[in-house]
Amino acid sequence: MFYSEKYKILIIGIPKTGTVSIENAMLNVDKKGLTHGITINGRQYSPSSFSQGTIGHARAKEFKAVLGDKEYNKLITIAFLRNPYAKLVSAYHFTKSNPIFTKHKGKKKWLKRTMSYTLGVLAAKLLPFSLWIYIYPYRSSSSYILDSSGKCIVTYVGSTENLEEDLNKFLEESNIHKEGKRLEIRRSNTSKHNDYKEYYTTMWSRKLAYRKMQTDIVDYEKRFGKIQL
Repeated sequence: MFYSEKYKILIIGIPKTGTVSIENAMLNVDKKGLTHGITINGRQYSPSSFSQGTIGHARAKEFKAVLGDKEYNKLITIAFLRNPYAKLVSAYHFTKSNPIFTKHKGKKKWLKRTMSYTLGVLAAKLLPFSLWIYIYPYRSSSSYILDSSGKCIVTYVGSTENLEEDLNKFLEESNIHKEGKRLEIRRSNTSKHNDYKEYYTTMWSRKLAYRKMQTDIVDYEKRFGKIQL
């Protein structure tokens, strides 16, 4: 996530959508911006204030619940959605590359999160992609931008595939960056793998992935066009 008190910008950090790249780029816009915290009117909100015990990947509805409608609605909120098929492949390889044991920081649900992480890494290391997706607890990207009634509560939604263009377009339209002055997005925290289409070679894998990610696929295609698979 990224928060700028100066510009009243809150970027929702959806996992595997270029969050670290966005944070690094936005620090060039506001060097005092926060990537793991939010402070409004002198009040600092910590991860323990959020239901999941984390702020870096908190959902928009969690921010709204913690900040309150009045303060949340004053913010310009941004999020980026990624092609769900590509995101799932990236999540698999990223998880597979992680160390098996690590302790998650934070006071809330740290034991549960640590155990879930360890089991997830083991599964990715032991199983091929076609089997891993069957047990992977996929977390919908759409859930990060919708409230409990299914209404989008994020001001601006761009795509990870068009990350640099969409972010610069937003900054220009918001008069934060003058036209012609652009941010360069350098990809960070990426996982190495082949083109995502190469991992959906069987009817089984395509059907299973669609069933697991249907909400995200429909939402993404509605916003950005048909996904090629």
